[in-house]
Amino acid sequence: MLRGTYCYPEVKDENDPNHAIHFNEHQVAGEHYYADSYSTLLDPLQPGKSKTLSKVVAVLVREPENPHDRNAIAIYVLDARNTSHQVGYLWAEDAAAYVETIKYLEKHTKRSVACVARIYARYKKDAPQPHFGCRVYLPDADGWLKWKHTD
Repeated sequence: MLRGTYCYPEVKDENDPNHAIHFNEHQVAGEHYYADSYSTLLDPLQPGKSKTLSKVVAVLVREPENPHDRNAIAIYVLDARNTSHQVGYLWAEDAAAYVETIKYLEKHTKRSVACVARIYARYKKDAPQPHFGCRVYLPDADGWLKWKHTD
């Protein structure tokens, strides 16, 4: 049983033992399937105006029973009320690289694994609907295993 969520942020303090762990930006797949989630998270969204929310918490949820990919990792973003909204998936190649690390972290911390993300809505010229997107910031899978938990 998992007891809450542990968010792994990029560390700026040079004295923090996790400062040396490098984070990479990863594009999320399948955003167009979750337009309602993005509309809720980015509310109010004004027609024709782009909007971005930076440094939101994204929970990484393994889906070993997913019929398309047993390594699938769904991405859920928490709103201000701590309600989760699915915004997509890690791309299959990324999911394959991270699934065992996330499983290990869940087992050893007894928490869900989360990271920092950025979600956005952008209007392209003459497009009536926005393009939604999400970027998650993850360390290399091996780097994540070097993380020093302080709580």
